[in-house]
Amino acid sequence: MILGKRVQKNKIFIFSLVIITGLFLMALFAPHLVSHDPLKTETENWLTPPGPDNWFGTDRLGRDIYSRVVFGSRISLSIGFISAAIMIFTGTLLGALAGYYGGIVDNLIMRLTDIIIVFPVLFLIITLISLFDSGFIHIILIIGFTGWPVVARLVRAEFMSLRERDFVQAIRALGASDLRIITRHILPNALDPIVVAATLSVPAAILAEAGLSFLGLGIPAPVPTWGNILREAHGYFRQAWWYAAFPGAFIFVTVMAFNLLGESLKDLLDS
Repeated sequence: MILGKRVQKNKIFIFSLVIITGLFLMALFAPHLVSHDPLKTETENWLTPPGPDNWFGTDRLGRDIYSRVVFGSRISLSIGFISAAIMIFTGTLLGALAGYYGGIVDNLIMRLTDIIIVFPVLFLIITLISLFDSGFIHIILIIGFTGWPVVARLVRAEFMSLRERDFVQAIRALGASDLRIITRHILPNALDPIVVAATLSVPAAILAEAGLSFLGLGIPAPVPTWGNILREAHGYFRQAWWYAAFPGAFIFVTVMAFNLLGESLKDLLDS
């Protein structure tokens, strides 16, 4: 009840949640929200400014940018959510093992974490993409498995604190297994930073995908994503402002909404 009242009073939380829900519904019902095929080229209508027939204008091949942005949300948001899920699962698993057992387990996991963190994330992702291909699954896996170290450190710190609490010592004295102690007693008490990390991991993954697509290493054309639409718009900024403005605005709004959600969740859980 108290948390519900705090949520109702937190306008930033509600505002960001409404935006995220709207983006999710847009991706879900994309085929019902557009009247143009996002892959259909109409070269006679290339670089047409926004109007009644093409709300966001057309691109260099005459394709409807509104349709491409709407359908692109499916790929961009899917990569964001699935990559974030991989980050959270991997980081939580390794962080929990490191924080609970300590010793050599902690040293091995933290050294692996340090090795990944020491490399700039974008350059590490680009290196891995160059070794494989830029398919949908590969991009998700690479972004997910390079983004877990921050989560692992947060979870490790929580577990190291909680494992020394009296209730954990009492449960251990009663003969509970390590698995039961970790999953049933420590993990539920360490969920707050994990939930916040999850909301902040989604925009990080979306930005990573957009960066890769802009560099030509993301989802290959003609499949639309917000990032590769921006790449295609490069060189047309002065000639057709709408080409980059609308996909860029969607990336900005999405990242802002998730960041605001994460910050407001942190405030709600800390209060």
